[in-house]
Amino acid sequence: MIDATDRKIVHAMQLDGRAPFTRIAAVLGLSEQTVARRWRRLRADGVVRVLGLTAPDGAEPNWFVRVRVQPAAAGSHQSSAPVTSSGLTRCPPGNSS
Repeated sequence: MIDATDRKIVHAMQLDGRAPFTRIAAVLGLSEQTVARRWRRLRADGVVRVLGLTAPDGAEPNWFVRVRVQPAAAGSHQSSAPVTSSGLTRCPPGNSS
């Protein structure tokens, strides 16, 4: 089951797919270990899936990271309709701060 903290971590990754856990932890008021542990659990449970797609323009390599969340994959879901959330963020080269 995902909670509000998990949703905040996913939202942060949607905004910047290459944000370090230290930055996400500082913004959310959590420890780096908590963010890393929760992110690993979300991925292992199939709640989020991360895909990297290169831009086909042939210029400098850009990465587009799509994060898709399926809350029902983490446990029981109250609604009978599937609920998903996805986001696409651009990660230009050198944006690894």
